[in-house]
Amino acid sequence: MNSRYDTAGEQGAFEPGSGDRVLRNQLGVTSPDEMDEIELDLLAQLYQAVLVEDLPDRTLRVADLMTGTAAGWATCMAGPARNAR
Repeated sequence: MNSRYDTAGEQGAFEPGSGDRVLRNQLGVTSPDEMDEIELDLLAQLYQAVLVEDLPDRTLRVADLMTGTAAGWATCMAGPARNAR
């Protein structure tokens, strides 16, 4: 897979019907353009949730992105976190 991500094993499985262009996902999206649009929209929702609505009164940590409202966007797409390098 030539992209910004390097995955292996089951984590590198492609969505059936995507021509090996889109990683397997919970929504069944097969078009790279559609996936780009969905990811951009979900990223905007993440920013809104973390940086506007629930910004903690301390340094932001990775754990803040893995729990609560912010974690919903990633789980919607792929389920549990993947190990992408």
